[in-house]
Amino acid sequence: MIRTLLTTLTFLSAALLAAQDQWPLEIPTEKGLLTIYQPQPESYEGNHMSARAAVQWKGNEPGAEPIFGAIWGEGTLEVDRDSRMATLSMLNVTDARFPSLTDPERLAEVKAFLSAEIPKHVAPFSIDRLIASLDDGKAEDANYSTAPPNILYRDRPSVLVLIDGDPIWEAMEDSGYERVVNSPFLI
Repeated sequence: MIRTLLTTLTFLSAALLAAQDQWPLEIPTEKGLLTIYQPQPESYEGNHMSARAAVQWKGNEPGAEPIFGAIWGEGTLEVDRDSRMATLSMLNVTDARFPSLTDPERLAEVKAFLSAEIPKHVAPFSIDRLIASLDDGKAEDANYSTAPPNILYRDRPSVLVLIDGDPIWEAMEDSGYERVVNSPFLI
């Protein structure tokens, strides 16, 4: 009895985890297969969010090569605060970029198609995961230096000797020599 209960709980938890990881999302159409990879949320406020995602289109024609691109969009969420789950109710694809698609009219058609189809296929998702992925995407405002390091070049044999700061000289016992103590090398 306990073994059956544990087995059932294991399968249920695996099914719930699989439902959470719905990406990549595949949308079959008459003309081919549209694959949307996991979106990267850019903002979430109230019940509005914006995100970007990589997409792939593979036509049904024999020998058709996949076409990759990126989309940006803004959506409205229906949020259940008790279960901490959200459903994408509306999506407006604001920008789409495909290297092989340059016709503005065709691009507008693609954006309209994606805006209509994506909300139909996205399963409810966790608000907590959305907020966590937003936190992951925020880089701390650190003052990173992008200046390249000094590159030392010699056209003859040489050795780079490391010294931690300015050399600190110390007299060696029973000799008339001094040694640099803040270096792993014997100087």
